[in-house]
Amino acid sequence: MESMRESWTDQRLDERFDGVDRRLDVVDRRLDRMEQTFDKRLRGVEDRLGRVEGRLDGVDNHLTSINNHLQSFEQRFAAYQRATLQMSGLIIAALIGLIATQL
Repeated sequence: MESMRESWTDQRLDERFDGVDRRLDVVDRRLDRMEQTFDKRLRGVEDRLGRVEGRLDGVDNHLTSINNHLQSFEQRFAAYQRATLQMSGLIIAALIGLIATQL
């Protein structure tokens, strides 16, 4: 144990720490590249999400327009039903009047 301690001179420790520093520098560079890649991909995802949101806004506007057309159609159909019911009532009243005058 004592001989091991004597073999670790300041120069050997410095060399060892220099090696560790070099390896950490490599790790730092790799992390920097990974961070840049991640940022680039994240920006790409954000851009794509922005385009999807724009499309969804367009779809929402289109659906609102369709809904307005359907409401308009429902109103016209309700008016058609009222007119048909009124005409049917008029025809029935006319037939009843015709039958009553023929008796």
